[in-house]
Amino acid sequence: MYIKTDYRDDQLFKTSYFSEAFRDLFYPRGLEDENKLERGPLTVILEDFPLVPAKGGGAKEFIGWPDITYFVHVLNAMVVSGKILEYKVTKQETGNPEEREKFVRLFFSALAMHDVDKLFQEGVAGANNLPMVLEKNKQKIIEICSYYLNSLGSPKEWWNDLVYLILRTENRSMDYANSLETKLNRTELATLSQYLKLGDQVGGIKANTTDAIFHEISKHMEPMLSALHEQINLIHFTDLPQILLLETLTRNFDKFLKNNSRHVLINFPDAIAYLGSPLSENEYLSIYEDFSKELGPTDDNIDNLLESFAPSGNSIRLDFSFDVKATTKVIKKYIEKFGGRLIIWQGEQWKTENPDFDNRARSQGVPIFQGDKKGKKFFYLKLPEESEEQADVESQKTRFIGLIACAQRVLYSCEQSDLDTSKEDALALKIFGNGVFNASDSLQKKTVQAICHAAFFKDLSLDQISDEYERICTSISSILVPNFDESKIIDYREFFDRALGNSVLIQEPPDKSQMCLYCGIFAEDLLKEENSFGIKATSGTGKKITVLKYDKNKFNGKICKYCSRENSLRRSLLGKENESLCMHVYLGDYIVPVNLEFVVDSLRGVLNSSADLRFETEADSSNTNRIVFRVGKRSKKDLGYHMILFVSKPKKKIEEFYTLFKTLNFISKTGVKIRLTSLISSKKIFDPMFEWDNAPSWVKNFKMDKVRIDQIETAAKELDLIYWVSKISKKKNALAWVIHEVNRGKRGIFQIIYRNMLGDLGRIEIDHYSKVKEGVEWYMEKYEREINKSGMAKVVEEACGIATSGPKSNNENTWMMREAMKLYLRYFKADDNDLKEKIAGKIWEYAKRQKYSGKETQIHAIGFSEAFVDFMRKEFKNRIPGNDYRKDLIAQFALVYNLEMWKKLKSKKKENEKNE
Repeated sequence: MYIKTDYRDDQLFKTSYFSEAFRDLFYPRGLEDENKLERGPLTVILEDFPLVPAKGGGAKEFIGWPDITYFVHVLNAMVVSGKILEYKVTKQETGNPEEREKFVRLFFSALAMHDVDKLFQEGVAGANNLPMVLEKNKQKIIEICSYYLNSLGSPKEWWNDLVYLILRTENRSMDYANSLETKLNRTELATLSQYLKLGDQVGGIKANTTDAIFHEISKHMEPMLSALHEQINLIHFTDLPQILLLETLTRNFDKFLKNNSRHVLINFPDAIAYLGSPLSENEYLSIYEDFSKELGPTDDNIDNLLESFAPSGNSIRLDFSFDVKATTKVIKKYIEKFGGRLIIWQGEQWKTENPDFDNRARSQGVPIFQGDKKGKKFFYLKLPEESEEQADVESQKTRFIGLIACAQRVLYSCEQSDLDTSKEDALALKIFGNGVFNASDSLQKKTVQAICHAAFFKDLSLDQISDEYERICTSISSILVPNFDESKIIDYREFFDRALGNSVLIQEPPDKSQMCLYCGIFAEDLLKEENSFGIKATSGTGKKITVLKYDKNKFNGKICKYCSRENSLRRSLLGKENESLCMHVYLGDYIVPVNLEFVVDSLRGVLNSSADLRFETEADSSNTNRIVFRVGKRSKKDLGYHMILFVSKPKKKIEEFYTLFKTLNFISKTGVKIRLTSLISSKKIFDPMFEWDNAPSWVKNFKMDKVRIDQIETAAKELDLIYWVSKISKKKNALAWVIHEVNRGKRGIFQIIYRNMLGDLGRIEIDHYSKVKEGVEWYMEKYEREINKSGMAKVVEEACGIATSGPKSNNENTWMMREAMKLYLRYFKADDNDLKEKIAGKIWEYAKRQKYSGKETQIHAIGFSEAFVDFMRKEFKNRIPGNDYRKDLIAQFALVYNLEMWKKLKSKKKENEKNE
């Protein structure tokens, strides 16, 4: 449901003071006399609190809610309840507009801060004591609201009024509100608080389907709407696989509603809620006609269709004439779109024998040039840019001569073309020499002939040259027009009805030779290269397609007319792609039609870690700023509330890692929701902040295929640690190796760190890698149960008491753990006390050889054995740990022991120096 930024403020609110007050919520204004930036409340929330949850999360008590950011929650609340409030105020028309604006600004500010306990993450205690939270964060709230409320005076003038409205939003804090003294009319404030309650109720709904959410919203709004003689309606689109066709249909409905006395109130991924009367049959018909016209071959979209028929290899593909009537205008578009790509060059030997072909061609006015690619010479035709300036007549003559060469080459490729080329052959021998046709195949000969045909017109006027170009295009058109079957023009009425739920498709199950490989319905058209997308000869559909070129002796596959048009739209967005993922980028599950330029002003320049996901603006052909969301270098799209993009599917573990890492990083900075899913998938609401359908197995094992709003930062942090740990490894494909080890078990990371950071003197040089050190400490806290952090800490504490000096070799880091492990494996069926004695005796046997060892060392040896056996029994009970697990345990011990031992020795040294 993408919408360009052509909103006017009065499309949200009709009155000037509502519009001005709402616009200032996003306002960033640089002050000339101060080195700071004043911001509206929503700008502050969007920039400083992008991922603060209002609803949802991974905690047991919140998991039933879909993830909703604080920004989206208050934005929805402001517009939905604000619109109803505006209806009420405008019908009363009482009071001074300036005074009314004060109430409106206070109303919007209170909604921005109404869940201040969530904004500042005060937890359950804050939710149960809102007055305490307001007082505790008073200065922060004033900083957020003071610029926006400056028309009401200093904070002393409006603070109590703001607190009064906030406290009246919740029933449990209403008594506190009633005890406050207010500046503005108390009756008016009490009335405002009812709309605040409405905003809080509709800003976030505990439901995950469009119908359920709309039902709850309309239930809360109905009493107020009924009193105002207004009604809310929903246009809900059916779940169909043709997602870009659905998106086009949604855009047409949205545009029609805005231009025909309705007010679009909420945008869902698959629906539009609006205020106003229901649409009539004639209005539905008008929308259908606009929709059908937009999808048909028009001057605006013919380029998209032709894109699927780009010249390839040694072939000029004219099959587009079966899909669109090849009028002279269409032929011109085709030739001017692909230009020099229509001039086919064949044969390395021919190029070698004609090294100055480009110079001789240019002497005849044909813009042929020579290039070099990896040491190989090649020729190409380059057309000058189109211009209407009179001074560019010579340039335009050259352009049309080049177009004549291209058009004539296309004419030679037409199957019915049987032209006399004797004049062109004679001119070719004259210009290029007697050997020009030596070593040339039929394709190369046609190219030379086309260039020579263009050369005949070099000395003629611009009008004569353009007339010849027109003549050739008309000739091509006359040959290709009969290919077009008028009966195959797509009628979108059936799709329109199915999308609105007015028609249910019930058919006999077709055999696989007659069914659309994309959507499964009966299909008549053959699946060919030009109408396919995201499918290979052996595709994920489970149906084998032998070839994508028609062969009556083989199964080629079929495609329905709607999927064929859908694929042409996808190819125009992404190009050819055998395997891709569909990326759904939502600003919210449901969101009001805010001017998106306001949002992008705050998010412009926000990048993920590698800058391949970003919001930005660019100037279009009319020099108007257009907002786009870019994915890498290839994909871009007009920014919308619920965007669909196609991205290349990661094929290796490292690519999968970066896809996940970069996406989570971008979510944490912007607060958008992202879903990665299969190629053909309709838009729908999803609960988590991030979801990856059919994710790679290691992503599922990491529990990152569904990440809730309060888990995004920790998931990104874990991936960040994996990245930095891979940087210290000297292994080839280190990142994939680290992922494998951590996927095997949470302790796998210790072995990598330990082995790659061990210095020559036995000291682990982790202090030199601050990101790794910080990440490991965090990692051990997060997975303290999985790695039994407390149990290992007891083992290490006793081990530090056994050693009388810092470890100076790998052996000194691990010998205690290795010796204890050997005895444990040998006698693991023995009584625990007996086992502890054996281990303590063995450790003491080695430890007593140390200098300064004594009674205290012996006590720690006993303590070590007890802690070790308890640790192992808790971890494995009566099972023997596998070899990899034993290595992980030894590495965990070595890492923690080394760090702790050197920390103790460093502390002891400082203490001794202090005493001296």
